[in-house]
Formats: sequence, C-alpha cells, structure tokens
Amino acid sequence: MDILGIRIDNIDMENSLKKAYESMFYDRSFKYIFTPNAEICMNALRDNDLLQALNSSFLNIPDGEGVILASKILKSPLKEKVPGCIFVQNLLGMGKAFSVYLLGASHDSVKAAKENILIRYPYISVSGFHDGYFRKEEEKNIIDEINIKKPDLIIVGLGAPKQEMFIYNHRHNIHSGLAIGAGGTIDIISGYAKRAPDFFCKHKLEWFYRLIKQPKRFKRMLNIPLFLIKCKIHVLCKKKKD
Repeated sequence: MDILGIRIDNIDMENSLKKAYESMFYDRSFKYIFTPNAEICMNALRDNDLLQALNSSFLNIPDGEGVILASKILKSPLKEKVPGCIFVQNLLGMGKAFSVYLLGASHDSVKAAKENILIRYPYISVSGFHDGYFRKEEEKNIIDEINIKKPDLIIVGLGAPKQEMFIYNHRHNIHSGLAIGAGGTIDIISGYAKRAPDFFCKHKLEWFYRLIKQPKRFKRMLNIPLFLIKCKIHVLCKKKKD
C-alpha cells in the first residue's frame, strides 16, 4: 500500500519469509529488503533520496506499530507488524542451508554474532563479516569482498538511514544475493542488545521500553506521533477535496 508516498507491502511474516527465501534461490540477481518503521518513514518524507531508496526495494516489510496505526488511519489496514529483527532470525531459522555476510555493529559485536549464528543455525555458513565503522573510501573493498564471497544473504545493520542508502547506492555494484537493512539485528544476535521483554511486545509498547533504556531517543521518538498526525491530516484533506 501507499503511505504518504512510501510503498509498504501488505504482507505477513510467513509470506515475507517465503518471498525472501525464493529471491535468494530462484533468482540470483541482487535484491534488497527494507524494514521501514514510522521514524524511517518520517525521515523519508524529509529526504527525497531516502524516499527513492525505500520505493526501489524488492520488499518493504511493515516494521513498527506506527506504520500499522498509520495504515489504519488511512483506512487500508496492513495485515500485521513484521519486526525486522524477528524476520531476520526467522529467516536464519528456516532450517535451510545458505551463506550469510554480516555488515554492521562494532567489531566485537559482529564477530560474536557470527559465532552465535554458527552455533544456533549449524546449517548456515558465514562467508564473511565487517563492522559498521568504515570510511567512505573503504566501501569498495567491502563490496569487492561481498562479490568474491557471493553470500546468499547480506545482513546490513548500519542503522537508518545509513543502511538503506548504502544498499541503494551500491545496488548496481553488488552482483547477487539478498540484502536486508536490519537495524540493530546484529547486536541482538550477538547478545550485545536485547529486544523488549514479552510484556512490552504484547502490549505494543516496544517504543516505550526503548525510551526507558535510552532516554536520549526521546527526540527521535517524536517522529512517531508526527507521522501519525501527517496521516490524519492527509485523510482530512482528502475528505475536503471529495
């Protein structure tokens, strides 16, 4: 569906996993998946380059309650929230054999994530990894390594919007595989960060848990109500025109 000009796919977890897996093995051309939440969407409304990047993806899965609420305000409710970190871990846990390249987080975290993947998912191979603290001039070497290793899945955890723009800017340079802009997923897999406890997830309060843990996120969190207000204004303006 279209949310203020941003394409969000109306898809559930099961079908997201199916499409992702099929893209890795039935069409070897390079593809990428983004996981837009309300904050990313709000940034895309301010930044046309990010908007263009999001709308160019193979799949945009609805990550975050803000996006789900926005779809309801626009009278086109999405099927369900598909959290990016859970999506990636479910993809790794499908029981299928494929190779992964990890890009992002600190050196210690990404190395620990590699080790944990090999332990938890013995049928998965890690073809390579690189931390997220690299200079612009190092990008070519990273892309060259990815092309040499030819991983089936590339988990890019550079944080938004850096990860989306990195993938988009190199979409013609990476020859094959499926890339996923995965935010803090590498840190979660490594154990350096934890997802919100079940209580907060069940009651749709993950944003509140993050705010408690990281009060400095308050300014960023304001993007969620701002995005919903924009959606409501859009609906009201549309009614007036009609």
